[in-house]
Amino acid sequence: MRLAPYTALAKAALRANLGRLDFPFKLTFCLTFWCNYRCTTCNIWKMAPRDELSLDEIRRFFARSGRFLWIDLTGGEVTLRKDFIDICHAVIDGCPDLLLLHFPTNGYLTDKVVAAAKAITTRPGRRPE
Repeated sequence: MRLAPYTALAKAALRANLGRLDFPFKLTFCLTFWCNYRCTTCNIWKMAPRDELSLDEIRRFFARSGRFLWIDLTGGEVTLRKDFIDICHAVIDGCPDLLLLHFPTNGYLTDKVVAAAKAITTRPGRRPE
């Protein structure tokens, strides 16, 4: 296990708690308001989906802002986006020091979520662990 990336994340979190960073180490990025479930703990399904960024816009953003160590892709149900796997690849390609890519899901579409996770992690040319 490589410790250097985890050490960098711990240092960034500590510095963020003691002062102001020149660039955030973590980003929560809302991909969509679409959701296939109506959880009682979340009302995002009540929001009308609008103004979602295109895959090209997301690629451009991460190409210019690639210093994140931790990214949460969130929304409603992120796997409902047809380009979800491509978005994950854009994040990975754009953030060379990325340690954590997290995407919460309601788990209702289990087969789709598992297939997406496999596609993201088994991509040819993927950086080694």
